[in-house]
Formats: sequence, structure tokens, C-alpha cells
Amino acid sequence: MNEAAEKIKSMITTHQPLVDMLSGGLHWELAPETVERPFITFSLSENQKATKERSGDYDVQLFIWAINLTASGQVKELVEDAALAYNEVGFRYRGANTGYTTDEARDAFLQMNFNFKIKL
Repeated sequence: MNEAAEKIKSMITTHQPLVDMLSGGLHWELAPETVERPFITFSLSENQKATKERSGDYDVQLFIWAINLTASGQVKELVEDAALAYNEVGFRYRGANTGYTTDEARDAFLQMNFNFKIKL
């Protein structure tokens, strides 16, 4: 699973316009409580482990956190550009969801879903 996480990190961190927009960076699962917005967290699901004989199959959920949905949507556009430009794996876009965390915090999030395969 670490190999899959490295592909996601590489896809995000090699796209300079996206890096420039993410004040709080990229985090696997949890971000520090005091992180500046916007930032991205991601989680992985391993559908099939990668071996020398077969490709690994992974689902990823990227969560874009920002002060409002407009700002999340702007980051989403850059993530889409980054996924298209990243040639090491074919990220397949599987849709998105939006929302806010709580009535008090009102942190906006946009969840993007991708699937990809990697070989060792």
C-alpha cells in the first residue's frame, strides 16, 4: 500500500500550480489540527495487492478541505489536471461529493474518488 500512497503523493506534488495553491499541503488520512486551508487528505483501499505477476488495484478518496466549496472546487480543477498529466499510472476519475463538516466549524470539503492500478 505504501507504493500506492507514493503514487498519489507524486501526482499531487509534481503539479506545481496545485502545490502553489495548497497552503496546508497533502496528508495521508489525518492532517494536524492547526493546518492551514486549503489542504488535501487521502485514504486508500487495496482491492488487489500488487505482485510481480499481477497489477495491484486501488481506490483512493481525496478530500479537499477549504474555507468554502468555491475554494474546494478551484483545487478540484487542479487535481483533475494533475491526474491527467501524471503518466506513471492511469488515475480513473469515479466522481465527487461535497459537504461541510459541522454547523459550528463550517469547513467545506470536496471528496474526489479515483481508481488506479500499479505493477511492482
